[in-house]
Amino acid sequence: MRSGRLRHRAEIKQRATGRDEAGGAIQTPTLIASTRCHVGVSTGREYWANEHTATNYDAVVSMRFRTDLKEDMELHVNGKVYNVKAIIDPTGYKRELKVLCVRHV
Repeated sequence: MRSGRLRHRAEIKQRATGRDEAGGAIQTPTLIASTRCHVGVSTGREYWANEHTATNYDAVVSMRFRTDLKEDMELHVNGKVYNVKAIIDPTGYKRELKVLCVRHV
């Protein structure tokens, strides 16, 4: 992996469920780690959902190999939130990861 391509700073966050003062459940993102990455947009889709137009952007995030990244986490890159859908080790040598993500707009 070429380190010059890792231009963006990504924060890996896990959603934690807690309680507010009234006893209701709230979800807050908890920072797990911070790393360098490269974000490439693969597709963009627009569809109708409940009489409103919704847009999805599929992205492929490349980063160095990590063992603490799971499919239920989020990546925060440049003020955008990406939901992790799949984690792939393309070579099998534990050098880099391709993380397939979805960003909802």
